[in-house]
Order: sequence, then structure tokens, then C-alpha cells
Amino acid sequence: MIHDTQSRARKLAFGAAGTLLASAAFAAPAMAAEPPQVGHQVISFPQRDFVSATGYVQGVDAYVEVIRGGVPIAISTPVQPVDDPGTTGFDGLVEVNHPGGGCWSTTTGTPDIQPGDKVRVFQEQDDPTTPGVVDMIPVADDTTTTASVTAGSPVVSGLTVTVKGTAQTLNAAGEPTGTRIPIAQIEQRLINKDKFALNGRRDLRTPRDGTLTYDAPGSFNWTATITLKSTADVARVNASESRVLWLGRNPAASVESTIYEKGTDVIAGPAAPCTAPLQGTNTTPQAPVAPAQSLLPAASSVSAPVTPHSLIAFPSRDFISADGYTPGHDVVFSVLRGGTLVGQSDPVPVDDAGLAEVNHPGGGCFIAGTQTPNIQTGDVVRITDMTTLAAEETTVADVTVNKPTSPAGGTVSVTGTALNPDGTAMDLAQVEQRFVNPARFANGSRTLRAPTAGRSTLVAGATTGSWVATYTGLSSADVTKALGGETRAMWLGTAPAAGTELTIFELPDTLSGVLNGVMDGPTPPCTAPAE
Repeated sequence: MIHDTQSRARKLAFGAAGTLLASAAFAAPAMAAEPPQVGHQVISFPQRDFVSATGYVQGVDAYVEVIRGGVPIAISTPVQPVDDPGTTGFDGLVEVNHPGGGCWSTTTGTPDIQPGDKVRVFQEQDDPTTPGVVDMIPVADDTTTTASVTAGSPVVSGLTVTVKGTAQTLNAAGEPTGTRIPIAQIEQRLINKDKFALNGRRDLRTPRDGTLTYDAPGSFNWTATITLKSTADVARVNASESRVLWLGRNPAASVESTIYEKGTDVIAGPAAPCTAPLQGTNTTPQAPVAPAQSLLPAASSVSAPVTPHSLIAFPSRDFISADGYTPGHDVVFSVLRGGTLVGQSDPVPVDDAGLAEVNHPGGGCFIAGTQTPNIQTGDVVRITDMTTLAAEETTVADVTVNKPTSPAGGTVSVTGTALNPDGTAMDLAQVEQRFVNPARFANGSRTLRAPTAGRSTLVAGATTGSWVATYTGLSSADVTKALGGETRAMWLGTAPAAGTELTIFELPDTLSGVLNGVMDGPTPPCTAPAE
């Protein structure tokens, strides 16, 4: 992450004059576009557990994540996009588990990438449109789904080469359907370091150099056929690596691909210099266990957060962020429910910018062998400075948001709730609603928020504690971005101007209908199982 020397969370909330500002995201970007946006390309190599991507921003760390069944199972080390000197312009190349690139986290292990696994590449940085304010925003966030394609080894008979394989679509759960992929979306290749006499190239491709057809009507089994011109190519074919490429749902866009490889050099697991063991080779499933009450630090004092401290709960992702604390001190995060400890972190060092986080890339984790707490309304989130033993805590607020709609042209409406602990309606001065999208809205920002004078309203709904946010006068593009982005409701604390405690509720994937990375449970590289 990129940090400023001043308190990030405080500046996320306030400008110099104390005016509340938009925070698009303090966490990893949560707006994964599938397929990837134009100009980006994400390629999954499932037989080597390798990912290659291009088009990413220079100077901003990228992360690659693998998601299976809606749950992140692996994340990479930070990867700086690099250039390919053999091409024109900056390529923004990001690779994981390949020489010269990043590696899979040793905590999660190397994922055994399978058909249906989603491969996500994301970056975040400080928003340059808000100078003087550290406003962490997603700058790129793309996803592709690993296709169900296979290829066999080539078979040579005389001068005729045949390669057989399969290509079938996936259902919403990522399971093969038995229905074939359109033939225009697949390509077969034979790769050899020596050039083939047939075409003077180091690869033979079908349909370019031969034919590629399905074996029978309705079959997902395919056959590639190439007729050689010389017996000199027979040895090259027999020594070649066989591949089948899924070219994406729109091959002309060239934004996504799956490359299945078969050859003597194609090996699953970590590729040197990476060392994270292949998942499943040395791990067993772990059951969630509540941490022992004795692990709660004996605090010298307990209070609400005080300036310049900020303590922020993200219940939809079981993530906690704290800012403005003493650099170099270790802190621990605790989650209590009815006075009982349900979550306890390892000691987390406060970084040079005063930031400490748990269950988020780059931060600490809940103790391995215990559980990642399912942070809920009413839970107490505590941070304890292990040097001073002073503790501060906030109670997770009861704020929710529903899936937005567009009831009329240029209008977006979203509802939610905001309730005090006693069930009465929360003062709406303590509430803000936001849409977040990596693509900028017409206002020049990556966020829309309500209330904003002249642009949006946030008013009480018909039932106790309900509210309605309404945006009008939006372009059709902004309507699409709002409906397809991340939807949030925020409690700004009992004293919003102080910016010392917040609850940020993000509409989860299961409710939003959008893959946005908002899911309960451990976030790689953390591994404590979900409560």
C-alpha cells in the first residue's frame, strides 16, 4: 500500500477544514471486472499454477488472487509491473510463479489452479484528484475464470499430425457442463524451440496451419489436424509441448485466456525461486476454534478511540483497520461478543504511517489455529498497544445497505438501515452511503456518495431506522458504474467530525450479484478458518 506520513484514516475522512471527504477504499480494490477491462489481459496457466497479466500501472504494487467457490484460496506477494524490452511502450507485465515475477504466499501455498477458479489481478493507490488527502482507491481490478480445456500429446501417422482434447463451458458454480465452448474461442498449438519446416515458426497452430473441429455434433471433444510437408518436422512435433488456448469469451478483445499445457517441462507447484508448497500436499483442513479468554491482553485502560486515532470495522470482510497509532509499537486486535473473546490477532507492528490492519493483505492475521471471527453488529472491536497496554475500542454499528436499482433514467436509488443499539433510528448525520468503482464517475472521482449537495439525498425511510439514498441527473455511464460497483453504508461515529471510529458495511458478493471480493472469512495470506 501507499501511505502518507500523516494519519491515513483521519485524512480519509477529513480535509484541512474538517470537511468530510470520500474514501473509495482503504482495503484492496473490490471491483473486479470480469472479463478484464480493455487494455488489460489476464492469462491462467492451470498446469503450472502460473498467472501472467499485462496492462497494469507502473510503480503500483499488484496482487494476484485465486478464488474458488467464492472463497479466496491464495494470494501473491506484491508484484511491481515491469516492461518487456522487446515491445514498444510500457507493458505493465505482472507474473506469479514464474522466473522474474512474484510468488504465491508461503502462508497460503501455491494454489492447484483448476477449471472454474477465478484469477483476480488488482492494484490500489492514493487518488491524485484529492491532493493532500490520502484517499486509497482501486486503480485496476480484473478477473477471468479458468476455462475447462484440455489437450493431449500429438500423434504422428505418416505426415499427418493429430492432437485431441476437450473444451466445455462452466456453470455459475464453476463446474463443467458437458456443453462445448464455441470453436472460435479455442486454438491448439505445438511449441518447439526449433523452427518447423512447415511454416518457419516455432509453433504450429490450428486452425492457422490445419483444421480444428469438434468430433461430433454436440460433442465437446475436439481434434486438431495438421499435414506436414517434410519428415524433418516429425521429430520436432514429437518433442513439442502441446497446448490448447481458450481465447476468452470475445477473442478479438484479447483480454483473457486460459492456456492448458502438456509436456515434459510442465510441472505443477512452485517454480523456482518460489517455494510455497503446492496446496494439499502438506496441509489438512482446520476447524475454527475460539481463542482462549486468557489471550485478551490485560489492559491498563480501556476507552473509545481518541484523536488522532481511528478504529474502523469492516464486518462484511471481517477486516479491521486502525490508524494514527505509534509507529514501531506492536498492537493486537481483539473481537468480543457479549464480553467473550471470539477473535484475537497476532501482534501487528504499526507501520511508519501509523497504520495497523488485520485480515488484509500487508497486515496481520487472526491467530492461526483459532478462528477468523465473523464480525457482527454489536461486537466490540478492540486495539491494545502492547507497549503501553492502553486499549481503545468501538462497537460495530448496525448499518446495512441493499442492492441498488435504477427506477428511472439518470436515477439510482438504494435503501438500507441504520439503527442505534436500542433499536431506535440512528441520526442520519452519522450515516453516509457510497458507490465505488475503479472507473471514474463524471464527477472525476471513483466514488459517488450521499448526501452530497445538489447531487444526492439521504433521507429517512418509511420504517424505523430505514433510509433511502437517491442520485439523480446521472449519465447512463454513471448509472452503469454505480450498479456494477461496490455498494457501501458507513457509520461515521457518534461524533463524525472527530473521525475516530467507523463501521463500513459493504454489500457482500452473495447479495450484490457482482464479484467484488467482499466475502467473510480469512483473507490470504491469513489462514485462521472462518467462525
